[in-house]
Order: sequence, then structure tokens, then C-alpha cells
Amino acid sequence: MTREEFLAHVAVCKITDPFAFSLECDLPPSDEVLAQTEAALGARLPDDYRWFLKEFGGGGFCYAQTYSADPSSNDWIVYRQPRDVPSFVAFDDDGGGGYYGFPVEDGVCVDMVLIFVTDEEGFCRTEYTNFLDCTARMGLRLDEE
Repeated sequence: MTREEFLAHVAVCKITDPFAFSLECDLPPSDEVLAQTEAALGARLPDDYRWFLKEFGGGGFCYAQTYSADPSSNDWIVYRQPRDVPSFVAFDDDGGGGYYGFPVEDGVCVDMVLIFVTDEEGFCRTEYTNFLDCTARMGLRLDEE
């Protein structure tokens, strides 16, 4: 999903489901805070995730939870990483022990959504094409239309 497609879905949702946008979220990060967050993670976040954080902040986004770049937040992405899972940066959890995230290659997150489930071995590729597709489908509930 492109940014333009994502924003089009957001615009429709703001009209059809304004309650979804009434939930509190963290403030968008400055470039400096985003750079500090990436340094703490040891990986550069995907461009679309960086854009999303700067546009919408982090924490609650409609009906989804997206980890934040705000170090003062309980949802700070650095705090929310699963333990002992190398080469992976989680951006959300499924509430049941699984984590949605990106594989890391050479210090850069690949914009491919994987799920890591703690009671299973390894990772599974999801049906989501990228971060924006995942966030739109879960947060805006596009699959329910």
C-alpha cells in the first residue's frame, strides 16, 4: 500500500468512523528523537514507518496499537521489543504473545511484515504487503468492509 492509498483510507474512515480517531496517541517525534530511537534499536526503521510516526505519532492508531518513537511513552518501540529475538524489530503485538515486525538486514529494517510467535519457533510471513497495508487493515479495519 502506498502513502497516498493509506491517506485515502484514513480520510474515508474519519468520515465513516470518527470515533476511531478520538483515541489518544503519542506525539509525532522530531528528527532527533527518531534518530535516537533508531540508534537505541540498532536499526533504521522503514521509510513508511518513519513517515507514519511523523504523521500520526505512535501508540493508539484507530483500532490498532503501533509502537511509538517517544521515549517517555509506555509504547516506546525500544521498550516493547521481544527478548532474545535477533535481526527483528517489532512494531506491534497481537495481545497473545506474538509480535508483528520487520526483519533487519545490515542494520536496516525491511518493510516486510513478519509475525514472531513466542511459543513457536521462527517467524511467519503475513498476508500484509508492507507496514502501511498492515496498519490500514488492522487499524482502520479494512478487512471488515
